[in-house]
Amino acid sequence: DLEASAAADKRKEADGYWQNWFSEGRIPEKPDEFTEMALTNLAAMKAVCVGGYVPADLTGHYFCNKMPCYYARDSIMVARAFLTAGYTRECRDIICYLMGRKRKENGEFYQRYDGYGEPNEGANNEVFHQIDSIGYFCRIVYEYLKQTGELLAEEKLLCQLTDVIFHAEQKYGMAGPEGGVNEGVFGGAFITSSNMFIYGGISAAGRIFTEIGNTEYEKKCKEICVRIYKGIQSTFNKKLGRYDYGYVSYHDRVVRKYDTPQYFGPLFVYADDENM
Repeated sequence: DLEASAAADKRKEADGYWQNWFSEGRIPEKPDEFTEMALTNLAAMKAVCVGGYVPADLTGHYFCNKMPCYYARDSIMVARAFLTAGYTRECRDIICYLMGRKRKENGEFYQRYDGYGEPNEGANNEVFHQIDSIGYFCRIVYEYLKQTGELLAEEKLLCQLTDVIFHAEQKYGMAGPEGGVNEGVFGGAFITSSNMFIYGGISAAGRIFTEIGNTEYEKKCKEICVRIYKGIQSTFNKKLGRYDYGYVSYHDRVVRKYDTPQYFGPLFVYADDENM
């Protein structure tokens, strides 16, 4: 009986904790099946996010140094989910954690960090980049600013990240070459969907520069977006009515492979044009 009573008390305490936390966000008054799934996912993200650190995977596939590893891009997706649901504190923690990580000499984020937040690229990722994380980062900083009025990133950092994209290697206007899991199938690649996310982030950075009066970088962001947009359009497959995967560094023909992430482009404010 004592064991059962103790378990009941712990369950009551846990229920109270989660109910209080859920009430801090924007939860619909009339829950439906979708809301229940959203709450389950929010609880899962809250449970694994420690001080802004978001592990990429707890199953063991994305481990390094015998511990879960961390990807900038993945963490910002979690931050955006928190922000959209009204949990600005958790979103802020994630953004600040990323800003505290070491970056490469040219200013870009490393692809991967270990559980201590130290760079750890892995066995075969070091030769490529994951600069679409800059797009995600600039977009979340802008959205956080619009929602809270607080600009978390210093102007100097935003300039450095913009310059990474401005000076990145190009192919038909697109920035790259990206490398990672999907991208590793083809080696270094200039990927349509990645450039959509970069476009959305750099356009957001341009709006921030407008607000703080940095006309030089406002103009630079516009130049980048025009260039990248043109490159993305060059991958549109009129016959199939969709964009192709993109280009690789070792030949000039477009890779006509399905590129699912492109459909998330407008969510990160890539242009919702006629082709899209």
